[in-house]
Amino acid sequence: MQNSDYMVLVIDDDESTCQRFSKTLQASHFRVHTCTSAHLGLSYIECSPPDIVITDLSIGWGDDCSLLNLLSVRYPTIPVIITADAGGADDVVEALRLGAIDYLIKPIADTRVLIHAVSHGLKRRHLLCEHHRSELADANQKLRHYIDELEQDQRAGNFVQQSMFPVSPFIARDYQCTHKVIPTLFLSGDCIDYALLEKRYYAFYIADVSGHGSASAFVTIWLKNLVAQLVRLKQLLADFSCINKTLHELVSVVNDELIAMRLNNHITMVVGIIDTQTHELFYIVAGHLPLPIVVSNGQAYYLEGKGKPLGLFVDNEWDVYQYKLPEVFSLVTFTDGILELLSGNDLLDKEQILLESLSQTDGSIEAIMVELKLLSFERLPDDIAILSIARG
Repeated sequence: MQNSDYMVLVIDDDESTCQRFSKTLQASHFRVHTCTSAHLGLSYIECSPPDIVITDLSIGWGDDCSLLNLLSVRYPTIPVIITADAGGADDVVEALRLGAIDYLIKPIADTRVLIHAVSHGLKRRHLLCEHHRSELADANQKLRHYIDELEQDQRAGNFVQQSMFPVSPFIARDYQCTHKVIPTLFLSGDCIDYALLEKRYYAFYIADVSGHGSASAFVTIWLKNLVAQLVRLKQLLADFSCINKTLHELVSVVNDELIAMRLNNHITMVVGIIDTQTHELFYIVAGHLPLPIVVSNGQAYYLEGKGKPLGLFVDNEWDVYQYKLPEVFSLVTFTDGILELLSGNDLLDKEQILLESLSQTDGSIEAIMVELKLLSFERLPDDIAILSIARG
């Protein structure tokens, strides 16, 4: 770069010194600005930082604070050359300790000394900037590598999660189960599962784990495995003579196990069983919103239900609700991420908007996705899961 590309700031309370330094530096084609006080110099630096500063050692800033000390703290990347009328070794050492790159005694008889000091300071700054750029490039490369590894891990986790979801659609006994999980990141804290047991009973759940990312995703994997063990190994859902007791025992075990693990995550959940012979629905709501929605004959309405989330309270109790399903219907459940997309002023408004939107559909996930314009969002504010169980 040319000397004219650099701005030198001279701060000295002696105006003749400022003029002399300015004339010398301009003769070597440097751009120069002069200030006769620390306040003026700092104001200039704040507005237009120079490439290098030349200032007198005696110029102070407040009580017991030199201008050099202040510059080294506020603007550590700007090189500073100190000048003084006279100075001992202690003054030189102190100036260098505070960050000065050079120390010149006034008057400077040989102007080449000043030009050399400025050129040396600018060269040093250039090398330092190159070093910082190199360090920044290395750091960025390491960061990109880390992000690539993290993304690869997230994609692998997403693959594991997707492989654990049930087949969609799943059709049996005149019933069709379909689901859709849309994570806001690669991994989701939402979980869905369903199965036909004893060739008669549709057992299902939709769950929303608090939090985002890997931590909540791991809990969904744990929940899937726990319920599978309870069903297959402990035969928890083998006795359908008392469905109410079976459902309560299921959520109680999940609640107790989650508390015992101390993961600081809780789960909201709707878990249910449909008797495909009597077309009766038995279900529990564990702190989950929105409530299950029935879509039938152009109408949509919420089922009743309330209960505390899982993983927060010991010795919790939940009511088991029973509902006779229509001849033709879709039972639709969402995780609460769907509510964040709706434009209502409060929860009641959002729930009403959701209900009105579903009344315009047949309850299928495809129609719901279109009606709620879910595919138009580049990124969702929260995970969204949809479960639809339909008949007819």
